[in-house]
Amino acid sequence: MASKYKGNKIALDELSTYLDSHPYFERRLLTYKHLTPRLPRFLYKYRSLDPADKDSVNRIRATIVYGDLYLSSPTKFNDPFDMSTNIVLTGGIRSKLKRVKLLAKSQGVSRKERKEYIKNFMRKSNDELRFILEKSYDEHLSNVGVYSFAGDPRNILMWSHYAKDHTGICIQFERIRDLRIFGQALKVEYSDVYPEIDWFNSHAESLANAVLRKHPDWSYEQEERIILPDSAGKLLKIDSRAITAVVFGCRTPDKVIEEVHNLSKERSKLRKRPLKFYKAVQHKTKYALSICKY
Repeated sequence: MASKYKGNKIALDELSTYLDSHPYFERRLLTYKHLTPRLPRFLYKYRSLDPADKDSVNRIRATIVYGDLYLSSPTKFNDPFDMSTNIVLTGGIRSKLKRVKLLAKSQGVSRKERKEYIKNFMRKSNDELRFILEKSYDEHLSNVGVYSFAGDPRNILMWSHYAKDHTGICIQFERIRDLRIFGQALKVEYSDVYPEIDWFNSHAESLANAVLRKHPDWSYEQEERIILPDSAGKLLKIDSRAITAVVFGCRTPDKVIEEVHNLSKERSKLRKRPLKFYKAVQHKTKYALSICKY
């Protein structure tokens, strides 16, 4: 049985179903032993929270109480270079024809119209095609839904940039408690060169690289992201048991802490798993944060 689940070849749904049939600690042991590469146990989300702003409170309530994750469009990211790409068209006529035929089929072009569709595409120069493809990529990208996670609750810059100068919170998710969802979170790679989408030859593979690359200046985030097509602005439902703790920043005011405790009580009324609470504390002798029970 063990060899069957070793590595990444097994489908995520099948693996999740298999693990769900085991008690919690057995699930942790199985994933530790048989998933390669090993996945970090926890994922994190830094958030600001203003108790005087109902929208701000409701956004945090949606996640902590109801287990809803809001999927953002890349067009609203704080980094305009995120998911940028360089579309290249390598190969000859055969590569082009093969790709255009696949495109016609995937877009549901009828057999009657397919010949004319392919002919029109084949007439276009590579420069014309590249312009069309770049425009199409941007249009599709705006509809992609993304939820980003950080990899460390002790990151000073993350607290500054995403949790309102250390006055916000950091939500902790335990991956194994909802592997069907969190198993979809993929690591972002960092490079100072745009990824290439080789449209003729390896479109799907190179497209995956494009949406998972950022400039090295962002590497401190240790980001993982869930990316879902045609899902921008939608909510992704997770098992609320996967939300295991909230970390308060070293400057988080009492009114924010009180609001989070109120949300935790709402969660308890729905008979959901209690949250643990921690606080980020400035180290006494170096530029670092420690995480302590609160």
